[in-house]
Amino acid sequence: MEGKLRAAIIGAGGVARSQHAPGLARLAGVEIAAVCDIDEGRARDLASRCGARAYTDYQRMLAEVRPDIVHVCTPEAFHYEPVMASLEAGAHVFCEKVMAESLAKARTMVQKALESGRILAVDYNYRFFPVFRKLKELIAEGALGRIAFFNVYAHSYCMHHAIDLIRYLGGEIVEVAAMHTRWDRPEGALPLPVGDLVYTPTRNEGVVLRLENGAVATLSGSLYMDLNETMIQMECVGEKGRVLIDQIHIRDISGRLRLFPEGKEIPLVTPEEQAKGFSLAFERSIEAFVESVRANRAPSPSGIDGLRAVEVEEAIVRSQRERRFIALPRTAASALAFSKLPLEEALERIARLGFPYVDLAVHEGWAHLNPSEVAQDVGGTLRRVRAALARTGVVPVSLNVGLGTSDPDEEERRLVAVAKLARELGVRTLTLPAARKGTPVEQEVRRLQRLTQALKPHDVQLTIETHIGQVTEDPGAAAQIARSVPGLGLTLDPSHYYAGPAQGSGLEEVLPFVSHVHLRDAGSGWEEIQLPVGRGRVEFARLFELLKRHGYTGDFVAEYIDSIGEVQPAPEMLAIQSLVHAHWP
Repeated sequence: MEGKLRAAIIGAGGVARSQHAPGLARLAGVEIAAVCDIDEGRARDLASRCGARAYTDYQRMLAEVRPDIVHVCTPEAFHYEPVMASLEAGAHVFCEKVMAESLAKARTMVQKALESGRILAVDYNYRFFPVFRKLKELIAEGALGRIAFFNVYAHSYCMHHAIDLIRYLGGEIVEVAAMHTRWDRPEGALPLPVGDLVYTPTRNEGVVLRLENGAVATLSGSLYMDLNETMIQMECVGEKGRVLIDQIHIRDISGRLRLFPEGKEIPLVTPEEQAKGFSLAFERSIEAFVESVRANRAPSPSGIDGLRAVEVEEAIVRSQRERRFIALPRTAASALAFSKLPLEEALERIARLGFPYVDLAVHEGWAHLNPSEVAQDVGGTLRRVRAALARTGVVPVSLNVGLGTSDPDEEERRLVAVAKLARELGVRTLTLPAARKGTPVEQEVRRLQRLTQALKPHDVQLTIETHIGQVTEDPGAAAQIARSVPGLGLTLDPSHYYAGPAQGSGLEEVLPFVSHVHLRDAGSGWEEIQLPVGRGRVEFARLFELLKRHGYTGDFVAEYIDSIGEVQPAPEMLAIQSLVHAHWP
């Protein structure tokens, strides 16, 4: 967006007065046009400081002012309605955390932003603390090597920030185990709890998190801690070194970062920056949001980041209640639903459907990227994909890959290039087709052993799909291959087992090896491999129950392909998404 941005603030409480209004006011090209609060005096007071109009009804404010951006600074349990209204009015939204008091509302907010093409950001501003930016840089450049674990110790008020930081620094959280104790008597300045979430535990909370890359994180905190002494402390251990971050407290967020084994302290802030205290992080997070609006790119942290934090918060509650580990898979749309369109258009269609996540297609001569071209220019491909993702805001969770060659050397060259692309995109799962039906199992095992060995330095997982016409159409052969190739996973597409020779049997045989799942409904033959949800034979409830029993922690892909039959992919993918949400909360 060019020209002056007109901003509005909904909620004129402490964080709006002390951080959001000053953070916006310092930016050239931003005008605070309106302030809204249910307390008229509070709205008038902040509006007069900003030279803005005061309102007590945000719907009226949105209709009359038509702001370009809206900062939602209402209390935690009252974010949903003003965010939805602001998006509906065509504004980009910067929402205070936690984004919503329930998982259902958080999902709806993200879907609304994607459908409307508006930017939704969530203010996890600890990402902008200099110590955590530096740790992110050290991890990205490989200074610590492969990460083993994070250990985080935090005041209750900082626990929700700690969850976001673990994701930001370490990658996706795929499994949660937690315990907490609290009582009904409220204590402290923040609401306890927020809706369905613990948010700020009182006496204690302890959480164990497993990350997608195999690292583990532990998080513990209490309201008993002293904010003047410690807000948050973090230790990150990798194969090459260790980082300790401490001395962050309410009066000084600059903290101290030491890099071991030398114990070297890395200076990160100037005296002027240190003197700003919390305002430094707010200024940087607000500036980053405004820059993302001007550049029309996904912000960091985005609404999807906020959604993932709420998913973890909700899993903490369920883990305590059910006394078990809780898996956190994502539901992605297959880019093959729009295989006839260029990558950029396909991603725009997926965003308009409201899918936060995508399974990207890298198929030679089909869609959307050719592995041979990726191998020629990984960097150029990466720039193109990142630009398309930034415009739409969707996040890739996996790559569906067709290498298009049977030459062993070229096959390996293309696969390694795609793996490099995947790693730069934060993707860990690559799905390949298996060899054709009739190929000796031993031959396919040797091929996949060679390919998994080639991928070892790139920290991605290779999977092969269960598929009619391939050696994996036999569940026994699929299980034998996975058992024989260390590190290999299976991508289960149950439609091929219902429509193929297995006719719905054999699922239990392959489930111990499944690390990725493609979903659609199907009938009883190849001509019915793709049917509208509910019109086929796939027993989704039974499938989800079996996956839970086997401890599945991977993602789901709604895979309806536009080149198969006459089924319209869009409504069926949304139906699959609803099934996952219903059976896998």
